[in-house]
Parts: sequence; structure tokens; C-alpha cells
Amino acid sequence: MIVLILRCLYEEMGFVVFILILFIFGITVSVSADTSLKIMWKQASAEFVSTFTWSQDSQYIAFTDIEIHNLYILNVQSHIVERQFVLPSHSDNDFPNSYLPNVLSWSPNSLYIATTVNGIAYVLDAESGLIMQNYSEKNEANPHRQTIVDVRWGQDSLSLATFSYLGFIHIFDSVTGKTLKSISVFSPNSYKFYPYKFDWSPDNTLFAAPFSTISQDTITASEYRVDITTTIGIWDKNGNRIDNNACQVVGDFREILGLKWSTDSKKLAVGTSDGLTICSLSKDLAIQNQQVSGNVSRSPVWSLDDHWLITSYGADDPLNCQVNIYDSSKNYKLSQTIQDVICNVDALAWSPNGQQIAATNDLHLWIGTVVKS
Repeated sequence: MIVLILRCLYEEMGFVVFILILFIFGITVSVSADTSLKIMWKQASAEFVSTFTWSQDSQYIAFTDIEIHNLYILNVQSHIVERQFVLPSHSDNDFPNSYLPNVLSWSPNSLYIATTVNGIAYVLDAESGLIMQNYSEKNEANPHRQTIVDVRWGQDSLSLATFSYLGFIHIFDSVTGKTLKSISVFSPNSYKFYPYKFDWSPDNTLFAAPFSTISQDTITASEYRVDITTTIGIWDKNGNRIDNNACQVVGDFREILGLKWSTDSKKLAVGTSDGLTICSLSKDLAIQNQQVSGNVSRSPVWSLDDHWLITSYGADDPLNCQVNIYDSSKNYKLSQTIQDVICNVDALAWSPNGQQIAATNDLHLWIGTVVKS
């Protein structure tokens, strides 16, 4: 047996790393330094940003202004807005829907951008801004109220999934407008409320959406206790519920601050005002629930290789907010925090090529270049 010890000095990292290589009958074992993730941030736009999405080639970001009147196409390299489109106009009937979230999703083939405006989903041509299709689901109790709050593209760039606050996932053909599938996440046996968050797994086999069950226990004739249980429901593409109530989080649906499937579609990150939870699926679709952090976790996003998980934490106070980076290879150990450049982050999104991260910080769009060391 030959033991060879190599002493390597990394002055720029501030410490000495010893690499021990054992040659035992031709077998090599190595111990190397921990990898870290560095992000160099730069403000990309002076506009106040409502929401944004990456193009599939990672060359452009589409974003809307806070009034949700215009859609901008930003060149990521030059930070120049190359195109600007006017979104569907507002009307008096839109007032009941004006509180609904604005969401953007760029199709995988980069030809179309889906957006929600006042509870209606639109498909826009990414070059011209022309409306190609629109989808709506009215609240029958109030015809003036539209209900679409989120939208996701399928990998075929033809199917489009929408989520309504009435608890329905609808999958449409983006060309014909035909409804391909409708999935109800509502249970008539219990009274439930629904949030404005859902996600479609990258392999398009699973949907995730949170809901809260409210139960009331009578303590005395004049007192009662209300218990709120929030579950992240998971459905397959046929609409079958598969989670068996295993993916539960603390708090009610109003505290769900982000849902994101991992790139391999096997893990679901759930950010809430009470912490960060990972729901992992095994081969037989059994779910393991892991509480990663007890801190506020907004907009969780996975790196392209699922190695890193990033969330935003904190409030308006610049002394009490940060971006947290977790290492999934070390059981989601907190690897590092970012406080110096961006802090009060509302949304995060990793570029499809994995080389950059976009964030809205105090309503401004920032782009961070990822540097691994």
C-alpha cells in the first residue's frame, strides 16, 4: 500500500487544504475542499418590477411594471429593454380582480409568454406582443370576478396549466384553447381555503398546490378553538392525489410564500412565514417531510443540478433580512448568507442555463452571475 499525501495551499481561500490520496490495489479515494457558491450582483433595470421570467436560452428576461400596464423584454447581457408591449387594458369591471397576482411564464421554445392579468390568463407572442389566446374561469357567485392566479408551461410548449383560487388546475392547448384536463383540489367533505401558489414539476408528471383545512372545537358554550392545518397536495397528471397528507407545513395558506419543484422533479421546496420544508418523493412516491429552517423563507429556487437551494428571508428592515443558500448534498445545511448587496427580496429565479439568478429587490430587478469556487 502506498500512501501519498499532497499538501496544496490555496492562498486566495485563506486556508490550507490537505488532500489524501490512497492507492490501494489501484483504488483511489480523495478528500477535497468544500465547494461554495458566489454570486456577483448588478442592478438590471431602473423600472419598478411586478414579476419576471427567463427565456429558455437565458438571454432575455420578461418583466411587468408594478401597475401591470406594460411588458418589457430585457437583454440580459446589455441590460437594454429591446421590446415593450402594452398588456390587456383595464376596465371598470376589473376592479374586483385587481388584487389578484400578476404572473409570467416563458414557454420552453421561447416563442410565447403566458401572463395573468386581473384573473385572466393570456398567451402573448414574445416577438410582437400580440395576444394569441386567453383563458378564464369566472366565479359563478360573482360574474365580474375572474379567478386565474398562476400559470405554468408544459415542456412541449403546447400545454399550459392554470391555477384558480377556486381550487382548480386547468390544462389548456395553447394553440386551440381547448381544455385538455381539469383537476379539482377541492374536497366537498371539508371547508377549505386556497392560496395563490401552485407548481408543475419539470417532467410534467406532478402538480403541487397548498390548501388549509379549518376545524373548530367547542370548548365552552361561549368559547371555541379554531385549528388550521396546511397540506401541500400533490396530484399526478391524471388528477389522482398521491401525497396521503404527508407534506404538511406550519401555518395557514396565507403564509405560503413559495413552491418550487427541483429540476429532477423528486423534491418540492415549500417556503412559508414559519420556515422552509422539503417534501421528497421516493420511487414508490412515498413522501418524506423535512423541516430545513424555522426562518421566513420566500421564493425558494433550485440550482440546475439541484445542489443549491436559495431562499429570501426577512422583512423591510435592512438589518433583519438576507438571502440564504442551502447545500442539498449536506442535508440542506445553511452554506452561506447574502446581506451586503440584496436583502429585501420578493422573488428569485435561476436562469435555465444555471449561470445567473434574477431577483426583485425593493421592486428593482437585479441579476446575479454565479461563480463557483
